[in-house]
Amino acid sequence: MDDTVEIQSKTDIKDFNLKLKVLVSEENMPYIDAVCLLCEENELEYEDIAKYIDSVTKMYLENEYREMNYLPRISTLPL
Repeated sequence: MDDTVEIQSKTDIKDFNLKLKVLVSEENMPYIDAVCLLCEENELEYEDIAKYIDSVTKMYLENEYREMNYLPRISTLPL
């Protein structure tokens, strides 16, 4: 029997995002590494994972990429 997890429903997407946030908070792991780990565990392709990640997590991933200079910095107003 196949042990891979098929992520198709809204609850599976919520579970995926919950697992992702648990890895980030409890394991002190960057979001990018946590996404890669969950992809490997669930045998998902990296190209297909965007539809499983919620908008808040996408924002955290984008900020992480900006900090690593993979994305251009955005202008912000000084506080």
